Amino acid sequence: MKTLTDKWYLLPLILIVLMLVGKKAKGQDTLQVKALLEAYGVKHVDIVLRQTVLETGWYKCTNCSMRYNNLFGFRLKKHVSDSNPLGYIPFKNWQESVKRFAWYQKTYYNEEKYPNYYDHIRNSGWSSSPTYVEYLKKMW
Repeated sequence: MKTLTDKWYLLPLILIVLMLVGKKAKGQDTLQVKALLEAYGVKHVDIVLRQTVLETGWYKCTNCSMRYNNLFGFRLKKHVSDSNPLGYIPFKNWQESVKRFAWYQKTYYNEEKYPNYYDHIRNSGWSSSPTYVEYLKKMW
């Protein structure tokens, strides 16, 4: 029997609801993003959610990674161009960027080495700002 802690069985339903309801800003708000992060099994969801808000200015920025449906500011040099000088990875929709983050975390996050997720963020090179983690901690 499936339980509420086994959230994978909810993923198709959550995606359908997000597509039907998601028309705010570029189709997401914090509740929708949080639901999808949880459905993908992302760890430390509240911290990761803060990262999306910080990276995108509450999903309202127009000259940042949001232009590319990228909630996390993922970048690759191969995407650098005159119209994308920072090389943000473009996604078909914001849900795809959440899927990419889930993959990123499963691939690169070592919970034994960094039980405090803020330490992982600080040591992974996620941000060049020395105050990034402190700012995340002060958000709501």
